[in-house]
Amino acid sequence: LLTLLSPLDNVTLETGGDVVLEWEAHAAAATYDILMWNDSLPDRPHVLDFVGTTVPSYHFGQTLEPGRYVWTVRAFDASGRHIAGSEVSDFTVR
Repeated sequence: LLTLLSPLDNVTLETGGDVVLEWEAHAAAATYDILMWNDSLPDRPHVLDFVGTTVPSYHFGQTLEPGRYVWTVRAFDASGRHIAGSEVSDFTVR
């Protein structure tokens, strides 16, 4: 199980600028995929649609709009095999 570190579950952020998603690194992980959606909007649009990264964090280049965001991370080994995943977590941008 991957542990999500930041933002903490159910936290409210005062601003949507400089948001960084962070999670505990997995020793065997070569890549991570992040899925995140805006749960405040009726169609729940994906903000990150299984975006891949090789490090256990993701920095948003743009400011997140106010709303409730839900996210999860999956880890893959060097051969592309799914080896771990996180629980689903959420945070709110005021």
